[in-house]
Amino acid sequence: MVTNLEDVEKEVRDDAKGFSLKRHSGSKTSNLRSAIRKHLGIAQFVGDQLAKAVATSFPAASPIWTVASFAIQTAQKMSADYDKVEQLFVEAGEFLKTLKILEGRVPDNTNYVQRVTDIIESIMVVFAVHTKYMHEHRAVKFLKSLSGQDDELAGAYSNVTRALEKLSQSSTAMALRNTEDIKLFLTSEQEQVASLEQQVNDHFDVLNEKSDTILAHTTTLQDMQKESDEKSQERFEIQMRYLEKKFANVAIGGKQSQSQAKDPAARKPAALNQVKQWCALNMDGVEGDPMGLVRKFKKGIVDVKYLWFFEHDKYVSWATGRIPLLFVRGAPGVGKSILAQFVTARLASEEYALRGRSISASFYFQESKDAMRTITNCLYCLAFQIARKDSSYCEQIAGQMRDGLALYDNILRVEYLWTELFAKKFGPRSETSLYLILDGIDEIDTQELSLLLDLLTRISEEKLKIFVLITGRTDVTFDPAKLKPEEIEMAKPNMKLDLSLFAHERCHSLARIDKFTKRTKRVIETKLAKKADGMLYVDLALHHLDFIGKEPLIRKALEKLPDGLDALCEHIVSQLYESRPAEYHQPLRVLYAALVYARRPLSIGEANQLVLLSVERAMLKVEDEVQGHSSIFLEYIVNNDEESSGSEDESATDDDASAASDGNSVSGVLYFQERALRDIIRSQNFDSGRLVPRSFDAHLMMMDASISLLCTDTTLSVQYAACFWDWHFLQLEINEASEDQIIRVLVLISRLLRNENDSLAKIERSNRPNQDFGTLDERTVIRKAGFEAIIPWLERAVSCATLNADLSKWVRKFLQDPRSILVDLAQKHVENWLQAAKWTESCEAFQWASKTLTLCESLNEKPVPDLSSERIREIAGMGSAVTDSFKFHQALGWALGNNEFYQAAIGECDLALKCTLSEQDHFKVWVFRGEAGLCLPDAETDVFKQAHADILEGFSRLAIAFPEPLSDADKSLLWEGWNTRAESELKLGLYSEAIKSYEEIGKLAPEARAYILDVTTSTLERQGDFSGIITKVKEASREDRVAFFAYYGVAGHTRVQKAVSISASEAKADLLREYQELIAYLDRTKCGGSMRLRLAYFHREVLEDNAGAMTLVSEILDGDVCKHPSGSDDMDALIYARFCYSELVYEEFVSSFELSSKKKLMEGLEKLPERRLGKAFGLELERSSQTATILARLTRKMGPSEKYYNVMQETFMICYNGLSDATLNNDSDSLRLLARLLLLAGLERDARIAVSAQFSRLEDDASVGYMSEDEDDNEHRDIAIEGHDNERDGTEATTGDTKGEIEARDATQLSDLLTRNESSSQTQTTANLKKEATSTEATTTLEDLSGEEITCDGCRTSFQNWTTSPIYLCAMCASCDLCPSCREKRIAQTNGASNWTWREYCGPNHEYIMGPVEGWQGIKNGVMTIGGEKVEFREWLRQVKEERWVDVWREFWKGA
Repeated sequence: MVTNLEDVEKEVRDDAKGFSLKRHSGSKTSNLRSAIRKHLGIAQFVGDQLAKAVATSFPAASPIWTVASFAIQTAQKMSADYDKVEQLFVEAGEFLKTLKILEGRVPDNTNYVQRVTDIIESIMVVFAVHTKYMHEHRAVKFLKSLSGQDDELAGAYSNVTRALEKLSQSSTAMALRNTEDIKLFLTSEQEQVASLEQQVNDHFDVLNEKSDTILAHTTTLQDMQKESDEKSQERFEIQMRYLEKKFANVAIGGKQSQSQAKDPAARKPAALNQVKQWCALNMDGVEGDPMGLVRKFKKGIVDVKYLWFFEHDKYVSWATGRIPLLFVRGAPGVGKSILAQFVTARLASEEYALRGRSISASFYFQESKDAMRTITNCLYCLAFQIARKDSSYCEQIAGQMRDGLALYDNILRVEYLWTELFAKKFGPRSETSLYLILDGIDEIDTQELSLLLDLLTRISEEKLKIFVLITGRTDVTFDPAKLKPEEIEMAKPNMKLDLSLFAHERCHSLARIDKFTKRTKRVIETKLAKKADGMLYVDLALHHLDFIGKEPLIRKALEKLPDGLDALCEHIVSQLYESRPAEYHQPLRVLYAALVYARRPLSIGEANQLVLLSVERAMLKVEDEVQGHSSIFLEYIVNNDEESSGSEDESATDDDASAASDGNSVSGVLYFQERALRDIIRSQNFDSGRLVPRSFDAHLMMMDASISLLCTDTTLSVQYAACFWDWHFLQLEINEASEDQIIRVLVLISRLLRNENDSLAKIERSNRPNQDFGTLDERTVIRKAGFEAIIPWLERAVSCATLNADLSKWVRKFLQDPRSILVDLAQKHVENWLQAAKWTESCEAFQWASKTLTLCESLNEKPVPDLSSERIREIAGMGSAVTDSFKFHQALGWALGNNEFYQAAIGECDLALKCTLSEQDHFKVWVFRGEAGLCLPDAETDVFKQAHADILEGFSRLAIAFPEPLSDADKSLLWEGWNTRAESELKLGLYSEAIKSYEEIGKLAPEARAYILDVTTSTLERQGDFSGIITKVKEASREDRVAFFAYYGVAGHTRVQKAVSISASEAKADLLREYQELIAYLDRTKCGGSMRLRLAYFHREVLEDNAGAMTLVSEILDGDVCKHPSGSDDMDALIYARFCYSELVYEEFVSSFELSSKKKLMEGLEKLPERRLGKAFGLELERSSQTATILARLTRKMGPSEKYYNVMQETFMICYNGLSDATLNNDSDSLRLLARLLLLAGLERDARIAVSAQFSRLEDDASVGYMSEDEDDNEHRDIAIEGHDNERDGTEATTGDTKGEIEARDATQLSDLLTRNESSSQTQTTANLKKEATSTEATTTLEDLSGEEITCDGCRTSFQNWTTSPIYLCAMCASCDLCPSCREKRIAQTNGASNWTWREYCGPNHEYIMGPVEGWQGIKNGVMTIGGEKVEFREWLRQVKEERWVDVWREFWKGA
């Protein structure tokens, strides 16, 4: 049953298919019918033509054809009707598909529904008619067609057509109606849509506002976090600086009980680091890397060739070692320094490496920088350069320092340094030649130059393998009787090509000139090459032209340039001065005069002060001038070390403050770009109308400005004025002075010596004592030379008519009794001493008074009395203060205590307490009295109790003495008071009270909190309060904890780890999180390496988590850097990470039962040298490391035997070479590695001898020489034994050490007392251990000790000799030493004892090598004594190598 249009459509498709099949059934008749139908039209056309042709001959043809033609047309119509039927089926199907779209959605309109119904009905009628025809014969249809009647079918088709037209019209009307309805709907809903749109927009506006707020908050939080991190980092750095300053004599991380990592593989980088630190420590004005003094190769000179020089016969002779000294002479600015750089680079190039083994180093003297004008700094810098290039030299120097030789002294004389660092190392027999390039010897003073030339004289006299090239100006002369070097002069005729190449290169390096046309640049290059007399002329002229900038103007300026450097300087200076407005002239004169004639380079702040003092309303700002017009001559260097040479930390702060107050935004030190420029400007002595005044006027101006600043009530920095006012006075030639100038000079001196505006106090607080000219610690306002130089000025002034009465009186007094002036001066210092409110200022003023009196007495050549308590009281009596006043007794007590007269200081405190005191004075006196009591020699408990009582009395009225808010002075007093109180409480065992006192310091001084955390946790550890340690660490801020762990190193980590190990288990988790947070914090600056190592040990020793430890040490080994939190490279952390890794591998290897696992572990250990960080630090191959014995043990187990042999043999030869060379600092490390190897090979007695020797110096001083290589160096002798390639079938390739038993191969090496194996060591009793330790004590200490220190890994006790206890070196760990007690605990734990210690150390079932060997009496002058028998150490070493070691391997390879 049909229920929807889909069914109707299906019926229509079926009917259409049936009709088509009925019409074309596929039979032959049907096919013939179709063929005829298709060709009926053609037949009719042909028939019509034939009928016309034959009608004339056969008239009947036409009527006959007419009948036939009608029949054909009828057939065609019938066929067309059937075609229409088929087409109707198709159209009906399409209509039904269209109608199907409207199914269920027919418009609610009766007329429209009727139209659709009419179409369906009309189609049905057509189908009905055709259906009827299908049931009738074609003949019936043909007959009806003949009659022309087919009205029914035609009517049916006509009805369909009309119905479709009506439906089309209705559809159009419905579409129009729907359009109108939509318009009405949209109009009615418009307000609602608009309302919804507004709501949506409002919603999005709110979201946008919230997003902006969230973004702003996020940005704010990010900024706050960044600011917090920066402040945290700043606080950490402040604490580190505080700790470094407080413990200046202790290296960072040095306050720890663990000694340096001992590993031969690290000896080269470790030795270089040691030499670096030593050089930096002893070099004046240098912090950090000594290479900072090595001049870098200038850019823009690479195209210069200097072929004329390098082909010169004298240079060739020098470079090939035929002449020792070559002097390159030249005028200022000719290019000597550039040439020196080329020589340095050429010597280091590959082509010169072929001429033999040689090393080169260079130094550039520079007069304007203190650090670069001393011979001492030069020698240290050269030595460090050599150490960087030659590891043997480096290790020998480090060994000398490590052995405590005089080389470690930081006040060495130049001659001694030359002998130890150069002469002894590059003697006549040395296989290495040393080439030194010393540039600018004319820039050092006469005394230093004389020292240098004396050293160079020794080269020829002693026939040293040292070859020196020096450069200097033409006025440098030599004493022919002492030194006559070969000379080469640099002059323009030789340098035409070089000048042209240099001009070409510099034209392309200057921004403006580089943009000019090629033609213009060629003109510039050609002109300058003709006019120039040296490289500096070219450089200066090009900067001058580049400043002009415009190409047309440059062409004109180029024509005006004069020939020669002197004339060019005058030309540029004139333009610089004359082109400026008149109000700039005097400030410029002052600035250039100061920079040309200053004793040391001035900071920008000091230069600005000078300009402001000399010129009212100065329009000139120094930093702008240096960056602008004067940039052709001047430059400034920010944070240069030279700043520190003229001032201390506080002065630098003053400079910064003064600069800020003057509106300066730039800090730095001012320099002339080239010394030659300064000298040329100075030598020209322009008249008063030019830029730079004459020397006399300039020095007088500097002296005037300095004394005026000192005698003015100002907060500006007075460092330069205090240090160098009298130096400028000494530069004044009295013969050049006019009468007015003489009076001006004496007025200035009298103002200062009369203490105008407390000028002496400013000098007392200055850095003047460190700026002496040849005398150490000369605390006098005017030095002896200056004082004596005043006399001629006074004599000239007496006859001056314009001398006023007051000055005349002072001058005559001075002339009559010069000592009286100094006595008056000393009295003023005494007044400052007795009136000072601060302890430091008081003590400093006393030193100035004492030194001034010493100067006074030296004028009469009287002996200076020693400083005693009576002498101090005598000096105090010179003051005008009342002798029974509080301030008098306080100042006198401070001076006595500062000079270690503590009992006398206590007496003064008692007298002070009898005076009327303020509450704060009461505090100061009692605390100082207690401090003096604590310092009394041989003090006992009763004295400490009295001192503590005194301190408590001082604190009794604390709130009244120090009301809030506290000033900085108050905080300083309280800091000292609380610290003194804590020290007294510690001496009395009052630990809880001491902790509270230290915590009060932390409240006053945040920068000291890491120090406070250390002393409080240390105190808690002494109490046994481990939970208190955890609490203190938790309460500390992050930066405090970082600074604590960073500075106090192993000691701090061990203390905290011990605390959490003993406490509850959750404390371990808390510390683990703390470590992870600290590492994340330090990783921001790539300084987390050391902290990772400490966490790795925490995992391994406390948490017993070897997997976690392995992950952490792998991160270190595969990292890019390993730095201490302070920022320095941490070599020890890397070495210990390698140790820890190898030990973890060994432990896992021993516990593993799978071949694949053991193989993987051994492969990992073999690849240890290839880990990224070790390669970056330059560690040697693993055979030279303490980890080599672990690899040997693994190889012995896994095989093959040949591989095991190679590891043992290579490691043995490295140890042998390390012990037989001239390098001293690797002996202990090599001995420890050798001992492990010998024990593994079964040579136990030799192993014990090696361990015993680790505290001794192995060589006599006389036998140490550089480059003394053993004839067997690098020898690897294979032992040719029959059956070498045959391995034991089914057995381990060992030397007899089976199942832990050590069997000696030589009967003479066995001792019942010393024989030990693993099984016996596990069951050995405590009594036996004590007996063994007692029987092996050293019988004498008469030996040459090296200063080597060994630390017990269990209790952290340190040992430097064998007089106290034996020590056990673990043969299986990479680095582990145990005292007898800790070894006993370790064995007991292996045997099942519980709670044996708070952490794991060493490992179960390990073997140990006990030192010293029985009868050990040490090594003296290279000879060791054992049981009364003497043998040279070298001879013992030879016997081991050539006899016993050979026998071991013969036995090893013996048999099948």
